[in-house]
Amino acid sequence: MKPLRVKRDFALPLPHMGDARPGQPESSFDAELDALGIDVALLRAQLSWTPAERISELVRRLRFHEDIQQRTLDAETRAAIDRRLLEERIAGFGESHGK
Repeated sequence: MKPLRVKRDFALPLPHMGDARPGQPESSFDAELDALGIDVALLRAQLSWTPAERISELVRRLRFHEDIQQRTLDAETRAAIDRRLLEERIAGFGESHGK
């Protein structure tokens, strides 16, 4: 099966103003985000990803999360977390479908 090809130009860029010097925020917006510890360059890079790349990264992070849980939580605690999440999903499904 051939991989899906998607154009990348539909991603919306973050707003910026003027030219920035290397290592300097591009705008007051960028400066505010930088002060909050938000990596604007990383956000811009991720906005250029295709849907397939975004899903691939999501799966990678999910596997990492599961690996950390398996290493740090006992089986009983993991099962309790899974039950609670499933119950929340089931309850949310009923609410979203007018039940």
